[in-house]
Amino acid sequence: MDHVVSASAGPMPPAGYNGAMDSTPDPTITKLVGALQQALGGSLVSIYTFGASFARGPTAPNARLLVLVDHLDGPLLERLSPVSAEARKERILLRLDTPKGVLASTDVFPVFTLELIDTRVLVAGTDTLASLEVHPEHLALHCEQSLRVLHRNLLVGYLSASEDRDIAQLLRQQIRRAVYLLRAVGLVRELPLPDPPTADSIVEVVIADLLPDQGELWARLLRLARFEDAPGHDALLALFGDALQGLTRLVDAVDQLDVG
Repeated sequence: MDHVVSASAGPMPPAGYNGAMDSTPDPTITKLVGALQQALGGSLVSIYTFGASFARGPTAPNARLLVLVDHLDGPLLERLSPVSAEARKERILLRLDTPKGVLASTDVFPVFTLELIDTRVLVAGTDTLASLEVHPEHLALHCEQSLRVLHRNLLVGYLSASEDRDIAQLLRQQIRRAVYLLRAVGLVRELPLPDPPTADSIVEVVIADLLPDQGELWARLLRLARFEDAPGHDALLALFGDALQGLTRLVDAVDQLDVG
């Protein structure tokens, strides 16, 4: 089908929505990659850094690494355990999988897949994700489900938040995920998005197509996500409520998409 979004062959340059995480070699990452290579030996297939900086607060991981291995079993996890502990101390998030596992679940996890396509940088091993792609004909249902999960995460997170800054950061995290899901919806609708897309262009194009009266709400959410706006308590709660209502409308709109 037209408009399939795929990864190019070979390492991807840093891209993403209003800035990718810094891909400059970092001594801590270099050291951790060496430890992973030593611990995993011949089971290691590839290691990537990935992740965009958009809407990431001060408590976000310093870096994220996708570690791909040729198999998963108990002994391998045991060898990985000390390196994983070291990564946590350095606030580096490890994600472990096999190439087959990632490639087989692209449409099920659209946020993760699109983030890999846009921002992955190979730092060790062989690029096994050159064929990574998402298929618009499979995305609509998964986008709807993911948006429902996002809505639930906001409600659950709100009940466990103790301060306004926790609520604001929760909202920023979910806005970031929503931007990727909006991009996926744009693929389903075959909407003209710039290459590379930005958070602003995604929201402008997709929301104008689905919910044109919601443009101002999403502009406010993007300002919050970029730390350009710091609303007080009452304004933050009002924005949170508006976000929940906006997501409900977005779910309904995606549910009604005709992708046949």
